[in-house]
This record gives sequence, C-alpha cells and structure tokens, in this order.
Amino acid sequence: DYVKRQVSLRWTKCVDLILKETEEIMPPKPKTKRTVWEEPKPIQVPRNHVSYDRVVALAKSIGIVSREEVDEMLRMFHDLGIVLHLTATETLRNMVIINPQWLIDKISKVIRDDEIHRFDEKEIQNVGLEADVMSMFKDGLASKDLLEYLWDKEHVPYMIDLMRETLLLSEWKFSDIQEKKYLIPSLLLNCDKEVSTEEMKKQSISCVFDFTKGFLPVGVFQRLVCLFVAISVQNIKSEEAIEPSLSKDSAKIWFGEFGFIVLRKRESKIFLHMNKPKYCSRHLSVFQSLLNKIEKDATKGKRLEYACFLQNPEKDPPFISLQESKEIGLKPWFHNKAEESEIISSASSKNLDAFLENF
Repeated sequence: DYVKRQVSLRWTKCVDLILKETEEIMPPKPKTKRTVWEEPKPIQVPRNHVSYDRVVALAKSIGIVSREEVDEMLRMFHDLGIVLHLTATETLRNMVIINPQWLIDKISKVIRDDEIHRFDEKEIQNVGLEADVMSMFKDGLASKDLLEYLWDKEHVPYMIDLMRETLLLSEWKFSDIQEKKYLIPSLLLNCDKEVSTEEMKKQSISCVFDFTKGFLPVGVFQRLVCLFVAISVQNIKSEEAIEPSLSKDSAKIWFGEFGFIVLRKRESKIFLHMNKPKYCSRHLSVFQSLLNKIEKDATKGKRLEYACFLQNPEKDPPFISLQESKEIGLKPWFHNKAEESEIISSASSKNLDAFLENF
C-alpha cells in the first residue's frame, strides 16, 4: 500500500533529519602510551535512537505541527523498515530506533550461546553475578540485576518492554518473588532435561498441531511457552502458584482449577496434553488464541499453516481432524451450549483477550 501512496516531501525531509541525528561522545583511550599527552576531544557519531519528543521537534521545524501526523509518519516509516517505533507501552512509544544493529547487539547480550559467546568469568565474579548467570543458562531465568549489568544500565525498561512485546521474555511470578526475574524461553535450548508427566498418567486427553504442510518457524514453540507461563498466573496468587517445569522441547504448566497442561515439540508437530478433560475445549481455545497472537506480533501477520487433530476417547480412530470433530460434536472437546457457556465464562477465559492485547 505504501509503495503507491503519495508521500509529503515534508515527511521525507523529516525522516532525513531523524536519520542524520548525531551525538557527542568521548573517543576511547589509546592503548599505547603517547610521548606527549593530548586531551581527547569529543567526536560526533550517528545516534542509535532518538526520543519521540525530538522527532516531534524536528517535524515542527519543517512545518509538521500535528502529533497525529507525526504518528502516521512514524507508522509508515516503521512499516517500511526505515525506523523502528513500537507503541504498545509508553516506554516503547517514547523511543524511535534508527540503528537496528544497536538493538540486535543489545538483545544478543542476553540471547546467546554460552559455549560460543562466553562471559568474562573474572568480571562476573567481581560483580557478584555468578549465580545469576548460571540460572539464566540453566533455567532460562534472568534476574533484573543481570539484565541491568548486560545492558550497562542503559534503557533497561525499554529493552524489557521490547522483548516482552516481541514475545522473547515474560515476567516470572513464581518462587523468590522478592527478586524480579524474567523467563527467556529461547535460552531453554541449552537445557536437555525432560519434564515429568506423572499427573498425566491417570487420565488425560491430547491434541496435536501439525505444521508439516508448511513449516514450524524457529521460535514459535518458545513463544508459546512464554505466553502460557504468563497467563497461567493471571488469576492465581503468586504464593499459591506451582512453578512450571520447562525444558528445551517441553513444558508442564499448572492452571489452578483447570489442571496441568504439557506442551511437547516433536519435529514439525506440537502436542498439547491436558490432565482434566473437562477443560480441554478451554485449553484448545487458549492455544489457538496464542497462535493468533504470535502470528500478529512475531511473524508480521504471516499465517502459520497447520492442521489440528483432537484425541478421540473412543480410540477408533485415535485422532480426528478439528473440522470433523466439530461436525460430529466430539466430546469432551465440544459440549452442549450450557456446559460450554459455563467453561468459557470462567475468569481466565474472559480476561484472555485483554491480557493478549496488553502483553
């Protein structure tokens, strides 16, 4: 749409001014000693980001006085990939990124391969963060102190909001809640433990999301885990919540009265197991809502192609397609209207849309 759109010359002039913004820094100290000491002089370098207020001021200098027009301009240049401007929170809205590499460098200080990109052990010991680093790579949990250290205490609220908005991080509201921690599911790739499924042995029901016809993009499973963990404590007191058990390709998460769910990734398939069949339709609905959230926020609206099959309690055939299950009213997946209304009207279900909108 933007390719055919006529754009004001003021907009192009404004984006030129934004991209030419510079800042003054002191050059690094020379590694070799000089015979004659010279006081280093500050140098001008391109900026990595500018504030929203600065953009408004630049726009005003060339005759763009409406903030609504500034927002529309930033939205267009964001969609074109010229700048990065997210608006989900006030912190994100107040910063416009003009050097994407700066952002990539910031994120890669957290999401990294510990075997290839190792920390300076002496420095980590000096700042007292050995246990924090171990927890991050063992359990995928990063402390607020560690994130502040990795990001040099610069723009920490922005980076946390950005990683939350892109589904790379969620707040960890279990155990030791006095110390703020964040779950970073991508780091669970270093974890090879398997979650226990003891609760699933007595009575459980399953469904499978098969991405074989298309493909299962890297990171989708981790983002699902991130969202499931976040919503699991929405209506449960932190001290009452049972801590999830997470690993590289599986996760066991407790949902209070709705029981446990287990997520498993196997090649191009994701399995969802539930220990309380009564609420299987609710968990199925939540799963589909989370996939829609990932499509919208993490894949730029590109549709995830998959087929969904539901377990047949009669066991012949063992799994039936979602469409056929709807047509035959397969229980317990599809209830009569009274039962379905009772389940869907639960507090967790009613708040799901609002939660996803604000996540």
